[in-house]
Amino acid sequence: MKKIKKTSYNIDQIFYVDNVSYPNGVFLDSVDLNFGTIDETIPIKVDIRPTFNGSPSPSVVVPFSEVYKSGTGDAGITYDAAAATLPTQFKFTSPVFLEPGEYAICLSTNSSNFEIHGG
Repeated sequence: MKKIKKTSYNIDQIFYVDNVSYPNGVFLDSVDLNFGTIDETIPIKVDIRPTFNGSPSPSVVVPFSEVYKSGTGDAGITYDAAAATLPTQFKFTSPVFLEPGEYAICLSTNSSNFEIHGG
């Protein structure tokens, strides 16, 4: 498992909706992320953005894809400092439709205390 620690408070992961496997697009209802550390008081935002020239759009967010979470507990963030194997689900308010193409899962916060783990 690869650790990713970002001090600029923004990080993104690009992914593809394949036009051969999913010619009509896909619906997503959530995104699961694994945290190693969190900030107990400052929230983190997750959204999905289309990409342009390999970078997430600075202004276009896929409708219904913005989710904020903060702290721990039932509605908060689950984290595991040792192995980051406990996922936190960011559930969208409505299913998010993505046509075939390139997108980015974007995380943003005003805290440098978040550490996310990727596979």
